[in-house]
Amino acid sequence: MKKATFVIAVYNDTATLNETINNLLETVSLNDVDIIVVDDANTLNPAEVDRAKDITIFKNPERRGVGYSLDFGIRQAKTDVVLPMGCDIRFSGDWFPRFYQVVKTHPRAIVSTVTAGLNVDRRFLQGKENHYHGAHILFHVTTKNNNRVLPFREYLEAKWNNKLQGELVPIGCVLGAFYGANRSWWTKIRGFEGHVTWGTLEPLVSLRSYINGGRCLLDLNTVTGHLFKSASSTKPIKDLIYNKLLVAYTLLPEDMEKEVFDWAKTLKYGDGALRLFEQNKPLLDELRQVKNSLNDCELRRRIKPTGILNE
Repeated sequence: MKKATFVIAVYNDTATLNETINNLLETVSLNDVDIIVVDDANTLNPAEVDRAKDITIFKNPERRGVGYSLDFGIRQAKTDVVLPMGCDIRFSGDWFPRFYQVVKTHPRAIVSTVTAGLNVDRRFLQGKENHYHGAHILFHVTTKNNNRVLPFREYLEAKWNNKLQGELVPIGCVLGAFYGANRSWWTKIRGFEGHVTWGTLEPLVSLRSYINGGRCLLDLNTVTGHLFKSASSTKPIKDLIYNKLLVAYTLLPEDMEKEVFDWAKTLKYGDGALRLFEQNKPLLDELRQVKNSLNDCELRRRIKPTGILNE
């Protein structure tokens, strides 16, 4: 019986996908896991995937983004434990048995690994000086808490934590493009539902875990590598702004929600984001139900561990 399902989202990056799958299969056995790849309407040809016979590949009929792709793959999973990830993750050693057990025994949490930054031409994990210990969420981004502030990223950004101590510790926000969860919990919090194309993925799913009475955890004994890439200038900025409106409308107290919407109205691509918000309003009203069921005091208590209420 399989223990877990890896769900990999990919968009126009077959070479990196092949490296990731081959590396993953050096550290886990197909007797224990399933691997699902969701192709986000790109040029991926299954014949170009080195281990296509060992995995299941789905293709979105049109581009829907990494959040939708991961949610779709998780819905196809047959195991209780799911491990959503990007196509640019690297693994080392006998990491899987422990991490699987941590995820399985914490059914109301999203569990992150320590993230090791890798150069684009590196396959193996680097020294501990490049290790990142999960994240917290910045509500308002300024030059005091992030020296690379862009106008369209002034709100709701994840920032790496300082180094943490222990074995399994609470964190405000998962980050690093690889984490684990029980499928039932992912379904309950509705994963990335409502998200479009790119941006604000981890703050969204982390806040959803907390607002539903769960949490986010960091397994300090498990390290995965991430091939960090520079941000693409071709990504639609209005989609990133819309995703911040999604978070504000469905998860944040009314005063914080208003501040994000007022900010969006000042931005170059804000009108497009607000139009997209209106188009998706019926779904967003449905996703807002948990927030509506909580008074402001309880809502703030639940989201406080994310760091989003800190100055």
